[in-house]
Parts: sequence; structure tokens; C-alpha cells
Amino acid sequence: MSDIISYDDLTYRLTLTADISLRITVPDVPTSGRSFVACVNRQPVYWGIIWPAYSSAFAPSSCVIANFPLSPTFHMGTGQNSQQGPDILELAYAGNTDPRNNPAIIAALQQAGKINHEGFAIYLPRGDISPQNMPDLNSVKLPTQSFIGLNDIVSFNPENCQLTLTPDAINRIDALQVGVYGKSFVVCVDRIPVYCGAFWTPISSVPFDGFAIEQPVNNQTNTRYHPNGLPDFIIFHRHRLGG
Repeated sequence: MSDIISYDDLTYRLTLTADISLRITVPDVPTSGRSFVACVNRQPVYWGIIWPAYSSAFAPSSCVIANFPLSPTFHMGTGQNSQQGPDILELAYAGNTDPRNNPAIIAALQQAGKINHEGFAIYLPRGDISPQNMPDLNSVKLPTQSFIGLNDIVSFNPENCQLTLTPDAINRIDALQVGVYGKSFVVCVDRIPVYCGAFWTPISSVPFDGFAIEQPVNNQTNTRYHPNGLPDFIIFHRHRLGG
């Protein structure tokens, strides 16, 4: 259970720690797959197979399929794909009686606090990667905890894409050590990276063309303003800083 960060019972995705992701990825999985048994308190609940994408054989039916290697994308419908974090394991099933959300499994995960629909969140990527060197979203490593989560958001104005945050969240942003080259962040939905940006300091003259959150934040209104007086806590609009 300690290897699981969260489980989404709507999409059947397990978010795993980096260590267990590496353990899953390293072993050589034959083209016929590798069997596993999902248990609760050592009692078997269902049988599954770790199934490699490079296999040309037909995956067996009526068992849970754990895609191997961990998939970098997921389907959004209408032929569109979106990037997915590298530590997410997708569980697929084709059969009559789907065991993935077996009541015993859900109860155990709920008791351990692993059922989580996190929604919108801002993460600081692991490794302190500079905004200028951010890799593809499917290669970004996320920490266990978000930097800004839904509980930190008081309101959102869709007309100007302005977020109003709690005082604690404002203080967290102001306390960040942001150099002249900025500090990277990743916007996610249910830990799935959507886009990246940078926290930025007004003393920097380094050009940055991207999504930015500037320091300091206006602590009286819990929003942040650009020197021209316009609301500028805007992470959904692209604008150029510095230079």
C-alpha cells in the first residue's frame, strides 16, 4: 500500500511512487505477459497480467490488464491525446464482471486515504528543473504533494483567468526562492500534467515567454497585480516577461 500514492476509481489509474514505477519498468516482461494477483490482506481478489505494448499476441480476456511500460499518454476522445505522468499505471479490462473496483479493494484504499480525485493542482517538478530546460510533459517527475491545490483556491474568474488564493497559499508563493531564471511549475488535473510555466521575480531581466506567476503577491486581496494595476495572477494566459 505504501507504493500507491492514489487510485482514481473513475479512470482506473494508479499513481505510484517513483521506486515502484522503476521496479515495474525494469523486469523483462515476455510477449505472453506476466501474471499477478491483486490481494486485500493477502486474500486474492482478482487475477491480472502485466501486458507489454510490444507483444503482437492477443491479450487474454476476462482479466485485468496492466499496461507495460507505463503509458505516457491517455485518450481524451475525438482522436485527441493528452500527456500523462510517468508514474501512472493504467488498468484495463475486457469481460463481463469488472473486478477493478471490487468493494474490498475500494474499502482498503479508502481506509488508507488512497482514493483521490485531486482535480486542479500546481506542482513543483522534482529535480528543480529550470523553465528553460523543462522536458516534455510526459517526462516530468512530480513530487507526492502538490504546491497549490483545490483547497488553496478561494475563487476563479474565467473572464480574466484570475485565481484568488488563501493567505497560506499566498505566503507559500512569496516564500519561494525564485532566481532570475525563474522557478518551474507544472499545472495538473488529477496529477496528469497539462502545461508548465514558471514562478517569476520582477527583478529579473531574463526574457521568458510562457505561463508565469509573478512574485510578490498582493496579501491584502489575496491576488497578485502587475505594476500597471491590472490583475495578473494569470496562469492560463501566455505573456512575455523580462528582456
